[in-house]
Amino acid sequence: LFQIQHRHYLQAVFGALVSQLHENWISNVLLRTLDSRFVYRVSVSSHDSPLKMSMRLNILQTAPATSLKQTLFTSRVSQRRRATSGSATRRAACHASAKDIKWQGIHHTGFICESLERSLEFYGDVLGLEINEARPDDRLPYRGAWFWLGEDMIHLMELPNPDTTDLNDRPVNGGRDRHICVGIEDLEPLVGILDSAGVDYIRSASGRPAIFFRDPDANTIEVGQGLKWRGE
Repeated sequence: LFQIQHRHYLQAVFGALVSQLHENWISNVLLRTLDSRFVYRVSVSSHDSPLKMSMRLNILQTAPATSLKQTLFTSRVSQRRRATSGSATRRAACHASAKDIKWQGIHHTGFICESLERSLEFYGDVLGLEINEARPDDRLPYRGAWFWLGEDMIHLMELPNPDTTDLNDRPVNGGRDRHICVGIEDLEPLVGILDSAGVDYIRSASGRPAIFFRDPDANTIEVGQGLKWRGE
Protein backbone atom coordinates (compact mmCIF):
# COMPACT_ATOMS: atom_id res chain seq x y z
CA LEU A 1 0.00 0.00 0.00
CA PHE A 2 1.39 3.39 -1.03
CA GLN A 3 0.22 6.76 0.25
CA ILE A 4 1.59 9.52 -1.94
CA GLN A 5 1.07 13.27 -1.67
CA HIS A 6 3.09 14.46 -4.64
CA ARG A 7 2.08 14.34 -8.30
CA HIS A 8 5.48 13.27 -9.61
CA TYR A 9 5.83 10.45 -7.09
CA LEU A 10 2.43 9.12 -8.10
CA GLN A 11 3.39 9.28 -11.76
CA ALA A 12 6.64 7.45 -11.02
CA VAL A 13 4.90 4.66 -9.09
CA PHE A 14 2.23 4.13 -11.72
CA GLY A 15 4.79 4.37 -14.49
CA ALA A 16 6.74 1.51 -12.94
CA LEU A 17 3.63 -0.61 -12.42
CA VAL A 18 2.17 0.07 -15.83
CA SER A 19 5.45 -0.58 -17.62
CA GLN A 20 5.42 -4.10 -16.20
CA LEU A 21 1.87 -4.62 -17.44
CA HIS A 22 2.52 -3.02 -20.83
CA GLU A 23 -0.71 -1.03 -20.51
CA ASN A 24 0.28 2.62 -20.76
CA TRP A 25 -3.30 3.75 -21.25
CA ILE A 26 -4.00 3.06 -17.56
CA SER A 27 -1.42 5.61 -16.51
CA ASN A 28 -2.91 8.22 -18.83
CA VAL A 29 -6.43 7.71 -17.52
CA LEU A 30 -5.39 7.80 -13.90
CA LEU A 31 -3.13 10.81 -14.19
CA ARG A 32 -5.94 12.85 -15.71
CA THR A 33 -7.76 12.54 -12.37
CA LEU A 34 -5.02 14.20 -10.30
CA ASP A 35 -5.95 17.16 -8.11
CA SER A 36 -3.61 18.93 -5.73
CA ARG A 37 -6.36 19.17 -3.10
CA PHE A 38 -6.32 15.42 -2.52
CA VAL A 39 -3.97 12.84 -1.06
CA TYR A 40 -3.71 9.81 -3.30
CA ARG A 41 -3.59 6.25 -2.05
CA VAL A 42 -2.64 3.53 -4.51
CA SER A 43 -3.06 -0.15 -3.74
CA VAL A 44 -1.98 -3.05 -5.88
CA SER A 45 -3.00 -6.63 -5.17
CA SER A 46 -3.11 -9.92 -7.03
CA HIS A 47 -6.24 -11.99 -7.48
CA ASP A 48 -6.45 -15.73 -8.04
CA SER A 49 -3.69 -15.79 -10.60
CA PRO A 50 -0.38 -13.96 -11.06
CA LEU A 51 -1.55 -13.19 -14.59
CA LYS A 52 -4.14 -10.78 -13.26
CA MET A 53 -3.62 -7.72 -11.11
CA SER A 54 -6.03 -5.13 -9.80
CA MET A 55 -5.10 -1.44 -9.55
CA ARG A 56 -7.10 0.79 -7.26
CA LEU A 57 -6.82 4.55 -6.82
CA ASN A 58 -8.44 6.00 -3.71
CA ILE A 59 -8.62 9.68 -2.83
CA LEU A 60 -8.49 11.10 0.69
CA GLN A 61 -9.50 14.69 1.35
CA THR A 62 -6.87 16.79 3.09
CA ALA A 63 -9.54 18.02 5.53
CA PRO A 64 -9.42 15.82 8.66
CA ALA A 65 -13.19 15.51 9.00
CA THR A 66 -13.64 14.01 5.54
CA SER A 67 -13.74 10.27 5.24
CA LEU A 68 -12.26 8.15 2.49
CA LYS A 69 -13.92 8.73 -0.87
CA GLN A 70 -15.28 5.93 -2.94
CA THR A 71 -12.91 4.24 -5.31
CA LEU A 72 -12.39 6.54 -8.29
CA PHE A 73 -10.97 4.07 -10.68
CA THR A 74 -10.56 0.32 -10.64
CA SER A 75 -9.18 -1.61 -13.54
CA ARG A 76 -8.48 -5.28 -13.81
CA VAL A 77 -5.73 -5.87 -16.32
CA SER A 78 -4.63 -9.14 -17.86
CA GLN A 79 -1.07 -9.50 -19.12
CA ARG A 80 -2.27 -12.15 -21.53
CA ARG A 81 -5.05 -11.11 -23.88
CA ARG A 82 -7.50 -13.84 -24.74
CA ALA A 83 -7.63 -14.03 -28.52
CA THR A 84 -10.70 -16.26 -28.77
CA SER A 85 -14.17 -15.46 -27.46
CA GLY A 86 -13.30 -11.98 -26.16
CA SER A 87 -11.91 -10.69 -29.45
CA ALA A 88 -14.74 -12.31 -31.42
CA THR A 89 -17.29 -10.55 -29.21
CA ARG A 90 -15.55 -7.20 -29.69
CA ARG A 91 -15.48 -7.66 -33.47
CA ALA A 92 -19.19 -8.51 -33.51
CA ALA A 93 -19.98 -5.44 -31.42
CA CYS A 94 -17.98 -3.17 -33.75
CA HIS A 95 -19.69 -4.67 -36.80
CA ALA A 96 -23.13 -4.12 -35.30
CA SER A 97 -22.29 -0.52 -34.37
CA ALA A 98 -21.02 0.26 -37.87
CA LYS A 99 -24.42 -0.59 -39.32
CA ASP A 100 -25.97 2.16 -37.25
CA ILE A 101 -23.75 4.91 -38.71
CA LYS A 102 -25.63 7.12 -41.18
CA TRP A 103 -23.15 9.01 -43.34
CA GLN A 104 -24.42 12.23 -44.93
CA GLY A 105 -21.52 13.09 -47.25
CA ILE A 106 -18.44 15.30 -47.34
CA HIS A 107 -18.98 18.68 -45.67
CA HIS A 108 -15.73 20.26 -46.87
CA THR A 109 -12.23 19.50 -48.08
CA GLY A 110 -9.26 21.19 -46.46
CA PHE A 111 -6.37 22.42 -48.63
CA ILE A 112 -3.12 23.84 -47.27
CA CYS A 113 -1.79 26.91 -49.04
CA GLU A 114 1.42 28.91 -48.75
CA SER A 115 -0.11 32.23 -49.75
CA LEU A 116 -3.78 32.87 -49.05
CA GLU A 117 -3.87 35.78 -51.49
CA ARG A 118 -2.53 33.63 -54.32
CA SER A 119 -5.05 30.90 -53.57
CA LEU A 120 -7.91 33.37 -53.33
CA GLU A 121 -7.03 34.57 -56.81
CA PHE A 122 -6.88 31.03 -58.18
CA TYR A 123 -10.10 29.70 -56.64
CA GLY A 124 -12.06 32.94 -56.84
CA ASP A 125 -10.88 34.66 -60.03
CA VAL A 126 -9.81 31.67 -62.16
CA LEU A 127 -12.28 28.98 -61.07
CA GLY A 128 -15.08 31.40 -60.20
CA LEU A 129 -15.91 29.94 -56.79
CA GLU A 130 -17.76 32.09 -54.27
CA ILE A 131 -16.58 32.66 -50.70
CA ASN A 132 -18.88 31.45 -47.95
CA GLU A 133 -19.13 34.59 -45.82
CA ALA A 134 -21.10 32.72 -43.17
CA ARG A 135 -17.92 30.95 -42.04
CA PRO A 136 -15.63 33.69 -40.70
CA ASP A 137 -11.91 33.04 -40.61
CA ASP A 138 -11.18 34.92 -37.38
CA ARG A 139 -12.29 32.01 -35.19
CA LEU A 140 -9.22 29.97 -36.17
CA PRO A 141 -5.59 30.54 -35.16
CA TYR A 142 -4.47 30.76 -38.80
CA ARG A 143 -5.52 32.57 -41.95
CA GLY A 144 -7.91 30.92 -44.35
CA ALA A 145 -11.08 31.11 -46.41
CA TRP A 146 -14.10 28.96 -47.28
CA PHE A 147 -15.30 28.55 -50.88
CA TRP A 148 -18.57 27.07 -52.02
CA LEU A 149 -18.19 24.15 -54.40
CA GLY A 150 -21.72 23.23 -55.31
CA GLU A 151 -23.32 22.15 -52.03
CA ASP A 152 -19.93 21.39 -50.48
CA MET A 153 -16.99 23.58 -49.52
CA ILE A 154 -13.24 23.93 -49.84
CA HIS A 155 -11.43 25.26 -46.80
CA LEU A 156 -8.15 26.99 -47.61
CA MET A 157 -5.68 27.05 -44.70
CA GLU A 158 -2.50 29.12 -44.76
CA LEU A 159 -0.26 26.71 -42.85
CA PRO A 160 3.16 25.06 -43.26
CA ASN A 161 2.80 22.30 -45.80
CA PRO A 162 4.06 18.86 -44.71
CA ASP A 163 4.10 17.71 -48.35
CA THR A 164 6.45 18.82 -51.08
CA THR A 165 5.03 21.22 -53.64
CA ASP A 166 7.79 20.37 -56.12
CA LEU A 167 5.96 18.73 -59.00
CA ASN A 168 9.10 16.78 -59.88
CA ASP A 169 8.54 14.83 -56.67
CA ARG A 170 4.81 14.27 -57.21
CA PRO A 171 3.02 11.90 -59.62
CA VAL A 172 2.65 13.32 -63.11
CA ASN A 173 -0.98 12.16 -63.14
CA GLY A 174 -2.77 13.96 -60.34
CA GLY A 175 -5.29 11.11 -60.22
CA ARG A 176 -2.54 9.01 -58.64
CA ASP A 177 -1.94 11.62 -55.97
CA ARG A 178 -4.18 12.78 -53.10
CA HIS A 179 -7.07 14.61 -54.73
CA ILE A 180 -10.72 15.55 -54.61
CA CYS A 181 -13.17 14.78 -57.40
CA VAL A 182 -16.04 17.13 -58.24
CA GLY A 183 -18.78 17.01 -60.82
CA ILE A 184 -19.55 19.58 -63.49
CA GLU A 185 -22.38 19.90 -66.01
CA ASP A 186 -20.17 20.90 -68.93
CA LEU A 187 -16.42 20.39 -68.84
CA GLU A 188 -15.37 22.43 -71.88
CA PRO A 189 -15.96 25.96 -70.47
CA LEU A 190 -13.63 25.07 -67.60
CA VAL A 191 -11.04 23.73 -70.03
CA GLY A 192 -11.13 27.01 -71.95
CA ILE A 193 -10.64 29.02 -68.75
CA LEU A 194 -7.70 26.86 -67.66
CA ASP A 195 -6.12 27.27 -71.10
CA SER A 196 -6.50 31.06 -70.91
CA ALA A 197 -5.02 31.15 -67.40
CA GLY A 198 -2.10 28.91 -68.34
CA VAL A 199 -3.08 26.17 -65.88
CA ASP A 200 -1.82 22.73 -66.92
CA TYR A 201 -4.25 19.81 -66.86
CA ILE A 202 -4.39 16.20 -67.97
CA ARG A 203 -7.41 14.56 -69.56
CA SER A 204 -8.51 11.19 -68.28
CA ALA A 205 -6.71 8.34 -70.03
CA SER A 206 -9.95 6.33 -70.02
CA GLY A 207 -11.55 8.69 -72.51
CA ARG A 208 -14.29 9.81 -70.15
CA PRO A 209 -14.94 13.57 -69.93
CA ALA A 210 -12.69 14.36 -66.97
CA ILE A 211 -9.54 16.36 -66.28
CA PHE A 212 -6.97 16.63 -63.51
CA PHE A 213 -5.21 19.86 -62.57
CA ARG A 214 -3.38 21.31 -59.57
CA ASP A 215 -3.75 24.52 -57.63
CA PRO A 216 -0.71 26.73 -56.86
CA ASP A 217 0.17 24.47 -53.90
CA ALA A 218 0.05 21.18 -55.87
CA ASN A 219 -3.35 20.13 -54.49
CA THR A 220 -5.04 18.03 -57.17
CA ILE A 221 -8.61 18.58 -58.34
CA GLU A 222 -10.35 16.07 -60.58
CA VAL A 223 -13.36 17.39 -62.48
CA GLY A 224 -15.72 15.03 -64.25
CA GLN A 225 -18.72 15.63 -66.46
CA GLY A 226 -21.84 13.53 -66.05
CA LEU A 227 -20.84 11.95 -62.73
CA LYS A 228 -23.63 10.23 -60.86
CA TRP A 229 -23.68 9.89 -57.08
CA ARG A 230 -25.86 10.54 -54.03
CA GLY A 231 -28.55 8.15 -55.12
CA GLU A 232 -28.89 9.38 -58.71
